[in-house]
Amino acid sequence: MDVEPAQTRWFCPRCGTTLFWRTGSVPGHVGIAGGCFDPLPQQIDASYQDADRLDWIGLPEGVEAKG
Repeated sequence: MDVEPAQTRWFCPRCGTTLFWRTGSVPGHVGIAGGCFDPLPQQIDASYQDADRLDWIGLPEGVEAKG
């Protein structure tokens, strides 16, 4: 049985959406939900947990899909 690394998530107190998280699979990094940015920052280099991304959501050119 595969066990995923522990995650800690922080949520918006008004609407409950995930804002950011830390995970044992990428130590020393903080994941920030893309929906927190309008417009998105220009220096995105990777999309983690990309297997969960909906098909109709594209990634900017040059962004590496991981996981």
